[in-house]
Amino acid sequence: MAASFTNTLQRGFRRAAAALVVLAAVAGATVPLTAATQADAPGSAATEPAPPPLPPTPPSPRPAPARSFAPSPGDEAVLAGLEALKTGDIPGARKHFEMALGLDPNHQVARARMAYLKFRAGDYPGASVDADAAVKLDPADSLAFVVLGRAREATGDVTGALSAYTQAVALEGSQDTQERLVATALAHYLRAMVRIEKGDRTDVESDLRAALTMYTKHAYAEYELALLLLQTDRAAEAVEAFDTAAELAPGFKPQEGWLYPSRRYLFLDNNIRYWKAMALRKAGKPAEALAAIEPLLSTVESMAGSTLTASGGAVATALAGKVETSFYNAHYEAALACEAKGDKSRAQSLLKTLLKVALADPQTQKQAKDLQKRLKS
Repeated sequence: MAASFTNTLQRGFRRAAAALVVLAAVAGATVPLTAATQADAPGSAATEPAPPPLPPTPPSPRPAPARSFAPSPGDEAVLAGLEALKTGDIPGARKHFEMALGLDPNHQVARARMAYLKFRAGDYPGASVDADAAVKLDPADSLAFVVLGRAREATGDVTGALSAYTQAVALEGSQDTQERLVATALAHYLRAMVRIEKGDRTDVESDLRAALTMYTKHAYAEYELALLLLQTDRAAEAVEAFDTAAELAPGFKPQEGWLYPSRRYLFLDNNIRYWKAMALRKAGKPAEALAAIEPLLSTVESMAGSTLTASGGAVATALAGKVETSFYNAHYEAALACEAKGDKSRAQSLLKTLLKVALADPQTQKQAKDLQKRLKS
């Protein structure tokens, strides 16, 4: 009987993994966080939507570590909590997981789900404590490592977050569920983003490429890779990567905002166009660069006098990032393309508009004034 109940718990755990929809977050699906699948709904026919496609089997995978789901006095409460999660009853789910932990403080599933629920409620220190306990109970739980990393970022522990993501990445090739496989891919992306924010390029390219190998439609990872290629003087490769990011962006609508520095991508389409134009110019194609950036000029001009108001404080900035407005510098980039084409008159006109609109960052405004002098000489 105990073995039968344990098997039921295992199935419930894996179904809850689907309910958390980390897969949807990566693949850009539109399934809500706690949506129950049709196949899991009581009395429903087996009409479960097809999950996002899995990547090819990783080469030479390591055997999945054996995990024991020994019967526990908290099992019934955990099953009730998982069902509550699937139906969107967050308060009910939390109540059941708390009950399970009261009966068995070392119940790994309850501890991992409590970490997620505390994170969702904004209790980042509590989420960090529970996620840390969860990974100690099951060191193969890459999703718990991701929650731990994000919770540590929220509390300002960047070094600790990096460590959590690195431990999740180390599990690559040994994951035995879709949820954990995807969490490992997310850990690659999140580790890259922590290092990008720090100005450290260590393993950033390999992390982004690893994430894209598993999830080729990850627009954010593709965009970050394109930026890195541009910054490391691989302009032609960057152009291709920006084109790919532009193709992926409209269909990439992750529901799990907590996983991403979402503010950074608020103006993703505009920034892709801006950086692609720069890459084209650096690749020796000023005419194509100008054609690419031309549509941005009127957009920037229409935003003259506008301001962006930050909200949420340090925690929101740590998790959601800063709004990227590189495209505000579009007139300067267009002027450089005109200069390369020999059209000094148009370049001067663009620089004059840039200074009048006054949205470009201070460094770019200074560079624009220097370019004006150079064009006059």
